[in-house]
Amino acid sequence: MSETGSRNSATQKQAKTWLTPEQIEHIRDACLSDSFATYLQDRNETLIVLLADTGLRVSELVALNWEYLDLDAEPGELYLPSEIQKGNPGASYLDLADESRRQLRRYQNRVWKGSKALFPSRQSDRMTDRSVRNVVTRAAEEAGVRPYRIEGGRGESHEVSPHTFRHSIAFRMIRRENKRLEDVMLRLRHANLQTTDEVYGHFRRR
Repeated sequence: MSETGSRNSATQKQAKTWLTPEQIEHIRDACLSDSFATYLQDRNETLIVLLADTGLRVSELVALNWEYLDLDAEPGELYLPSEIQKGNPGASYLDLADESRRQLRRYQNRVWKGSKALFPSRQSDRMTDRSVRNVVTRAAEEAGVRPYRIEGGRGESHEVSPHTFRHSIAFRMIRRENKRLEDVMLRLRHANLQTTDEVYGHFRRR
């Protein structure tokens, strides 16, 4: 591959849109608006909080069961079996932020449907990838949040997806918390540092 081709390939992998922590809070607030049925508000807010903290892929999020959570641990802990992760790597454990643990406890005390799945839907015991995407986009539109674009300027609310939160974690860790790319790699469970650099290296201050 030519040098130009290599550069273009690397550029294509870069995170194209992301949200700031403040924008994520607006989306979280929107989950509690009249735009959503009252009994679904806690569920929707919790999935936003968990996406923003853990960077789970949407397929992983919908596969979560209550038994994977240990909210009594210090810090709270989320277990990810190998079979629900992309590429079937080894099982993983993710520390949960204090706010995520508090939100999960609130949700647990108010859960509206008995199911082993952490996030059930109206129609079944488990939300689908599509239903999560619909909740995320609808909440972003309700909040009027427009994601930041790598080209500069802002995108549109309907462009916000579950994967946008994964990019947003990298933005927060690198730009707000001065974390290393190695820290981002571990949080997002990339196979190697090269992948992290290709996708999020442009977030580093030059």
